[in-house]
Amino acid sequence: MLCASAVASAGACSTTVRGGAPANAPTIKDVEIKGADGVSEDDIESGLATRGPTGFFWYRTFRKLDPLAMEQDMSRIEAYYHRRGYFSAEVVGRPVIKPAGKDVDITFRVKEGDPARVTDLDIAGLPKDLADAKPLSEQRRPLKVGSVFRYDRYEELKTWLVAWLANRGYPHAIVTGQVAVDRDTHTAAVQIQVDVGPRAHFGETDIKGLNHVPRSAIENRLAYAKGDTFDPTHLELTQGRLYQLNLFSAVRVDYDREGRPAETGITVSVTEAKRHEWRLGGGFAVEGGFDPGQTRIEVRGRSDYIMRQFFDPLTTLRLDFRPAWQFLIAENRNGPAGEATATVDRADLFAPRLSGQAVVGYKADEYEAYTQRGPLARLGLSRPFIHDRLLAGVNWRFRSLTFAELSPALDDATQMEIGMTSPYRIGAVDESLAFDWRDNPIDARRGFYTQVVASEGSNALGGTSSFARATGDLRGYLPIGERLVLAARAMYGRALASDLPVTERFFEGGANGHRGFTYRKLSPVRLGPEGEVAPIGGEEVVLTSGEVRFDLMKIKKYPFGIVGFADGGDVVETPGTLDMSHLHWAGGIGFRYDPVISLRLDFGYRLNRYGPGEPAPGDRFAFHFSLGQAF
Repeated sequence: MLCASAVASAGACSTTVRGGAPANAPTIKDVEIKGADGVSEDDIESGLATRGPTGFFWYRTFRKLDPLAMEQDMSRIEAYYHRRGYFSAEVVGRPVIKPAGKDVDITFRVKEGDPARVTDLDIAGLPKDLADAKPLSEQRRPLKVGSVFRYDRYEELKTWLVAWLANRGYPHAIVTGQVAVDRDTHTAAVQIQVDVGPRAHFGETDIKGLNHVPRSAIENRLAYAKGDTFDPTHLELTQGRLYQLNLFSAVRVDYDREGRPAETGITVSVTEAKRHEWRLGGGFAVEGGFDPGQTRIEVRGRSDYIMRQFFDPLTTLRLDFRPAWQFLIAENRNGPAGEATATVDRADLFAPRLSGQAVVGYKADEYEAYTQRGPLARLGLSRPFIHDRLLAGVNWRFRSLTFAELSPALDDATQMEIGMTSPYRIGAVDESLAFDWRDNPIDARRGFYTQVVASEGSNALGGTSSFARATGDLRGYLPIGERLVLAARAMYGRALASDLPVTERFFEGGANGHRGFTYRKLSPVRLGPEGEVAPIGGEEVVLTSGEVRFDLMKIKKYPFGIVGFADGGDVVETPGTLDMSHLHWAGGIGFRYDPVISLRLDFGYRLNRYGPGEPAPGDRFAFHFSLGQAF
């Protein structure tokens, strides 16, 4: 039998050997762990001193053969196996050193044996109501009966159980355990002992670190009240709310542990952010098809200046300058784009957690059929509800535009049809309601998101045309195991009253839409006298997307995954003419790599409706390089 303390020491059983590679030692070209079938050979090698070259092809690190380090690595390999439940594993004989020119290849031979599996897992000390709740569900427990015993999973199980108890009002629980391993039968019996401690409630809140920000700003964002049953998710929500204020560089929310108090005090410690902040950044996006002439490139820059405590401690001024240069190869055009804006944000405007925003600026866009430039303004109010899952907002926006470089396809009749008048102004009010139940808004694995936006424009709001439209968006995410996620999206939009002016019309295609088309190419079009194509948008749109996301491996410790997707959708000129049985469909494959920022490359292939008379006829293939998930 082998006790838990012996298992715990498996990761530190190797001895330290002092030495170093001789000056004339050969360079290690390759290392092989022969016989490594049940564990990852790469994972073993990453923890050895005797390793092959590492790094990128233009910058690689080479190691020389050190006999003393190689001796120590034999113990490291066995320790690695013991931590993963292979208690009979051993390195057989001496490593084989094979000359390879001036370098050497090294082979460690391993006899794995059978892993120890968990035959019994018992939790003692839980109150009856918690024991009946079955905390160790098959889907979520780190260790279960029948699985290979791993010490890291055993420790993870204890940590997970502490968190599970804290979520049910027991923040002072103490979890211990022991493991009995039988090497002969390759079995492990796990015994967990729980001392739950008192059921706790939130006590007084102590706030530290305030200088200019008023105390009320923090009190308004406490996600709990004194006397509520303790729940650590409320502390996490409080911390998130305080970071969203953008007034603090550091926020820590902690609770009293000494003496395991039933009324648990909370300490909120903050560090106020610098009053002045300047950020620089940039990026680019590329998309196109088999024909290089269909490629669209956009190079972007960004410069942000932030001034906190503008007028008062809860008001922030932000100056954004986002220049861009767009290359539209198909139209043989390129030109400047981007925007410059000044934004004033005010937290707790009129009421707690009611945010107000005012924006003024100038924006330029380069499109296939025209360019548009002009000033903009925006006033908005928003507030979250239901533990910040529901966000409601209302927004007035204004744009005055000048159109230039019009395509010959946009004759006078077409311009009149799509409201491309001079002067051209949009004055509209948007009402939005969004419900977000995703585990991670940036890269969701579980949950759903839905949003509805209604827009009304009129002369009374500052525009030159009246219109009304609405859009709805629904997204869902379902994990299958640890590596696979199923994701789906459905979006629908329609004009509700009057004709939509050109900037309010619907377009589809691009990295975050229908990936069988490049940006805005899924659209009704007009043709010019010499075959010029001008997308004009439509008044009804539908988009459906499904993805299978699979985390394939890690490259340099960062996740790399592949995605299979199918996109369907259409945009029509007249509301009510959309045929759901005859959508544009495309299938494709994508790649995701997430080092510092998430990089995405998608390849889409149109499956139908690519002949004459369809949008982008003959362009069946499209690729998109961008950042973040598609949805």
